[in-house]
Amino acid sequence: MKKLLTVAVLLFILSAVAFGNVVLKVKGTVKYDKLPVNDVQVILYKNGVQESTSITINGKFAADLEKDSKYKIVLSKKGFYTQYINIDTKMYGGAGESWSYRCVVDLLPEVNAINGDIFNESLWNIKYDKDIEKFDNESVPELVERLKYFLEKYETAKQQAYNNMIKNADEAFNNKDYQLAAKLYNNAVILNSEYTYPDEQLSRIRKLALN
Repeated sequence: MKKLLTVAVLLFILSAVAFGNVVLKVKGTVKYDKLPVNDVQVILYKNGVQESTSITINGKFAADLEKDSKYKIVLSKKGFYTQYINIDTKMYGGAGESWSYRCVVDLLPEVNAINGDIFNESLWNIKYDKDIEKFDNESVPELVERLKYFLEKYETAKQQAYNNMIKNADEAFNNKDYQLAAKLYNNAVILNSEYTYPDEQLSRIRKLALN
């Protein structure tokens, strides 16, 4: 369970630094299976209006946020659940002081058999806490409980989806539809990279293509 919960944990390292008019500088890394994910679309909204669009390179993204605004960072990639980071930069004082956050966001592959509506909400909301005089995570207990329940169901559904995908890939391979088989084996690798069988089959397909 501890390993699974990393999907929702944004690991923020806080430090006070000077960035001119920028009150919060966010630097993040998007990962899947402990590896950086490239070409994740990163859309930044400020007060409900889209401000910028970029993609991750080596899993990295960054955003400079101004004071007294509400931001949303949307991280999306085909085949994975979209994730959201909400940040409110209203500071209640602290003039002249700026902050830096480093965050790690772990993606999860989509599984059709399980409802992923929980990812339509931001699991974490970053706000300035005037009592402790710094930005802090304002987690919602109800969402945390829903996430735990989702992850328990997700692992079972992911294994079933993997098994079905391998079955269909094997049928395509046996019918010599190697293009379809390769697509399904590749999708199986995304679902669960711990198994070596899909990679072995892909290697067989590549050898057959050379003959």
